[in-house]
Amino acid sequence: MPTPQTRLRRAAAPVLALAAWTTALPIMGCYSYVPVANGTAPRPGDATLLLTAAGTMAVQQRLGENVREVDGTIVRVTTDSIEVMVSQVSTVTRERFPQNGASATIARAHIERVSERVFSKRRTWGLVIGVAAVIATALGATTAASASSDGPGGGGGIQP
Repeated sequence: MPTPQTRLRRAAAPVLALAAWTTALPIMGCYSYVPVANGTAPRPGDATLLLTAAGTMAVQQRLGENVREVDGTIVRVTTDSIEVMVSQVSTVTRERFPQNGASATIARAHIERVSERVFSKRRTWGLVIGVAAVIATALGATTAASASSDGPGGGGGIQP
């Protein structure tokens, strides 16, 4: 016959696995996009480029009509252009379309703003505290439920 400790471990295992999965996924995504200051060259890495109206027209042949934002990885930066491996584009009407990683070189004059992907400590700590609270609540509920389900006699029901 299983002991109360064994039952507690069995009940806690799925909760702990869910908590670990819940923690791992968002921590990988604790990033935010921060605009690069004007006159500063963006670093190679993940970024979003907001195009001007002329930029929308300039990339039409390569990326499609009405493209307003280009998401991808900056590969090379020169004084007059930025080369990016495009992962996704957004249109003027906010529709998003995935791309196959094609390379596009966009003139700086056609770019209104560049936002770089940076690690966000504030979002990470907020997430860690939130996940810790969920885990503590789940473990408390699991412990309380398994402690009240069976007594030492194994009956667990209402006594006459």
